[in-house]
Amino acid sequence: MDRLLGYVAGPYSSLADSASLLAERTYAAMDVGGLLWNAGAYPLVPLLTHFLEGRWRKQRIANTTSSDWYDYDRRLLEMCDFILLLPDWRMSYGCRLEHTLAEELGLPIFEMETLDKLPDDLLEWLNVR
Repeated sequence: MDRLLGYVAGPYSSLADSASLLAERTYAAMDVGGLLWNAGAYPLVPLLTHFLEGRWRKQRIANTTSSDWYDYDRRLLEMCDFILLLPDWRMSYGCRLEHTLAEELGLPIFEMETLDKLPDDLLEWLNVR
């Protein structure tokens, strides 16, 4: 059976967030991606663009806006089979947009209560596919 592609959506930024906090959020999403991998799904972790954006700004290669990243993430989500929302996703404007888009696309939506355990309904859903 082919692995499904899961979009890992988590809060990322606000104007007051430090670079170290943004990196911590990115690492947390990466770790959840590892849990998805172990559960038999391919993780798509859009927060990895944290590293792209940082590199591009440092090297003065490209300037991006939040709107650019929302558009980029929209295209990524359209390719996915489901969305997995990290804890506190409701506090994030971007995650709320991703949730709304997932609903519009008819994607299964799963929510994590903690970062160390995938939701049971997601695990059951993956196992019956």
